[in-house]
Order: sequence, then structure tokens, then C-alpha cells
Amino acid sequence: MDHVEISCVCVTHGRPYLVEEAIESYRRQTLKEGVELLIVNDCPEQTLTCRLPGVRIVNLRHPITDLAAKFNWAVKQAAGEWVAWWEDDDISLPHRLEYSISMASMHNVDYWKQCKAWNWNHGRIDALGHNLYFGNGMFKRDLYLNSGGATPGGWADSTAHDNMAATARSRFVEEDPEPPDVYWVYCWGGRCFHDSGGGEQDSLTRFK
Repeated sequence: MDHVEISCVCVTHGRPYLVEEAIESYRRQTLKEGVELLIVNDCPEQTLTCRLPGVRIVNLRHPITDLAAKFNWAVKQAAGEWVAWWEDDDISLPHRLEYSISMASMHNVDYWKQCKAWNWNHGRIDALGHNLYFGNGMFKRDLYLNSGGATPGGWADSTAHDNMAATARSRFVEEDPEPPDVYWVYCWGGRCFHDSGGGEQDSLTRFK
């Protein structure tokens, strides 16, 4: 790929069944040019591979034990000016990248996110819920790094959001959007928990 404008950054450890779903979310995006999916895997017992164009996997030999430090290391590896955080256990609907970058450009901001998302809870979609942090955000890589990113020792997603929001030209859409504008499904529940979780049986059926 000659030029990357947007890096979808996914960090993972020991959940290959969820990574497959994260890759499928990326594969279905309507925006195809100038994007990459960067997967950082620090589970040395599991080497991840993918031949899909635009997918770049970094397999580390040792775990990064602090999640905030792992987030920060991953963003440094991103090739794009923009970062779309790509949680391994959540679902990005096909219009996420195209819609988010157009909104960020329209409002001339460095950090944009739709605060409402569909909630997947133990095998069903709940009503729209409010999401505080940056899992479905679109932000500039330099903003993240220059603001300090996630604070080691703290909650990685909340500290990264707070640090960027304190310095950014940002816009967080709080109003209830029309359903076609919702581009993210926030998932938790099931048998395997890590941050928000996501069980294997749930994961394998959510795209069907």
C-alpha cells in the first residue's frame, strides 16, 4: 500500500476467535483506499497470520503487562495520520470509517466520535447506549501521542479519552442519532472476559 490515511488499531491477547471478527469488520468497510488494520498481538503462545490486503499483524515475543502501555505502543506503530480504535470484541459496521472521517473533516476536529452505540448483551441487541470512551473514536495519531495517550496504571480507554479531549479540537455527538448513522456495536458478556469481554459462542454468531 502506497499511502495510509487511516490506521485501524486493534490490540489483542489470547482471543483469536474475536480477532477473526475484528478482521471481518475491517473487510466489510465501505472505505477501501488508504486504510490499514494494524493488529498488535502480545500473546507469544499464539502467532496470528492473515493474508487479507491491508491487514498488518505485529506478533510480540513478550506480553506488555500494562494495558495503557500496550495501547500507546500500538498507536506508535500506526502508519496513518488518523487512528480508528478497533476493539477486538466489538463490531464496526461497514460505514464506520467512511462516516467518521467525513464527520471529522466536516467539523474540522482532531477527535470525533458518536457517543451512542448499539449494545450487544449476551446474544441480543439492546437499545442504544451511551459510550464514554474512545473505542469507536476517530482521532489523529499525533494528538494521541502528544497528549500522553493512555496513562499507565489507570484505565487505558478512559485516560486516553480524557487526555485527548483536554487538548483536542474535538466533537462528541451526544444526541440520539438516526439508526442508519450508528456505526458501532459495543459487546460484552459470554464466557471470556477481558475489559468488556465477549464470549466465544457469542462471537461466532454475531455476523450471521
